[in-house]
Amino acid sequence: GPSADLSRRRTSRRLGRGWAVAAISSKDRHSGCWGRGDRERIAAATKWVRERTGAGPATVALGASSGGAAACYVPGVDASVAQIMASPLHMGSAHPPVRFVHMERDKRRAAMIHHQVAALRAAGVDAGEMVVHPEPLDAAALYRRGDGPGGEVLPTPETAEAVVAALRRSGFIDERGYLVEDPRRSNWRDTVREAVPAADTLVADASPVSEIMNVAFAQHEFTDAHLE
Repeated sequence: GPSADLSRRRTSRRLGRGWAVAAISSKDRHSGCWGRGDRERIAAATKWVRERTGAGPATVALGASSGGAAACYVPGVDASVAQIMASPLHMGSAHPPVRFVHMERDKRRAAMIHHQVAALRAAGVDAGEMVVHPEPLDAAALYRRGDGPGGEVLPTPETAEAVVAALRRSGFIDERGYLVEDPRRSNWRDTVREAVPAADTLVADASPVSEIMNVAFAQHEFTDAHLE
């Protein structure tokens, strides 16, 4: 799905800049969520990669949702990127430099992050926030999400056009192309099932189409926005 695809594209870009990249799984493989119990797991993984690649001592962490919180408490981290999540740490000078990437429709989390950025800056920490806005859902986004390897969503432009047309006919997309309901809660799957290849299960947090729709709605999803 796009989460794996985005990870591959991020990895390619970082390798091109001389970084050693480690993709780490959480201890809880049932939910996939991260917790404080993962701290030592992360430390061991980064140590293993550093020893085998000869990478320097600097560590930058990126994660989304509970992984965004984990990115802030990676042992010895020099900077963090926390997507769609506030920091769980004390808002003091010991907090690592951080960039929060959050989505416009999540007003509660946006307010929390805005407060944290102000508090961290007051404590002398390099902190900032980047907002991801809703975007029209069109055939181009459903066909490919970005250039290069890992950008594929649907196999052909015609398939993508058929999915958009089905969503529009059923009222899930407005006249400007924006989703009118949160795709995590609306029953759009029955509408597009006939047009989407069976290889895409349309299961939440696994389906490429599902995740692209979540990004377009801009409520809560791993994203390539502000990737650079």
